[in-house]
Amino acid sequence: MGGQIYFGTKQVMSWIPAPKISMPRNVSTWNSGGEVFLNGGTSLRNSRTGHRTYELDWSLAPGIDIDIIYAYADRAYGEGPFYFVDPGAANYNLFPHYYAHPALSAQDAPLLYGTARPTLVATPTNTQMYPINSAVYTVAGTGSNFLWIPVPAGYTLHLGFHGSVTGTGVVQAVTDAAVATSLTPLLANTTTRTNYTYTGPGGISVRLGGTGTVTVSGLIAQLRKTGVAVPTGGWIPGKGNSGCDFSSYPEDTLYNAARDFTHVSAELKEVGAWL
Repeated sequence: MGGQIYFGTKQVMSWIPAPKISMPRNVSTWNSGGEVFLNGGTSLRNSRTGHRTYELDWSLAPGIDIDIIYAYADRAYGEGPFYFVDPGAANYNLFPHYYAHPALSAQDAPLLYGTARPTLVATPTNTQMYPINSAVYTVAGTGSNFLWIPVPAGYTLHLGFHGSVTGTGVVQAVTDAAVATSLTPLLANTTTRTNYTYTGPGGISVRLGGTGTVTVSGLIAQLRKTGVAVPTGGWIPGKGNSGCDFSSYPEDTLYNAARDFTHVSAELKEVGAWL
């Protein structure tokens, strides 16, 4: 992915110039408090989950190379959300932090299934640093809550579901052609991170379904060039997003000394899980 990132909508994905190396990608959460009590103590309340914000900046780029950014901002290729493969997440865990750590959905995170908060159970004892709690979803039919992950040509997505099921409960990977594959649950104590692969181009939706329960300790998604194996190891926190939107129209600054070059900046905020 050197020099480019895979960006776009479900309708049209394309390679665009990569922004400069120092791209902030913060998780914004709600918080309140901080007052000092009469006894000198204090309190703080905050959300357990949040949305990612990305500051994209292209410096001294030929204007014609950046025109694609404006086309996406103009909704020429769909209304969004807008997806991109963050190179800083692809080798680690492309799931958002609340998908990678499903127990957060028992508190305030977006749900992986239905409209009811899951219950929590202790994650089986393990040495792979999975979260201490797992989310238990009661499922009855195919869920409408899902996450879409784009996969460019020449790359393979590796998925892993760590947890367990009862009845016919499943975590499924669904291709854009609606071919659904049930992921085989992995134990929290295994060093095998993933056991399902999909080679692009295209995309994969991840959803829960079936009839019974699905206990989710962790989810891992990694993207590698096709033919490159993924390493083994323990749990990895999520560093991806569920789809973004432009918080404002991209800003354009023309370099007078080099008229064919421009400086473009844009802010993207994660919105996919809250739509």
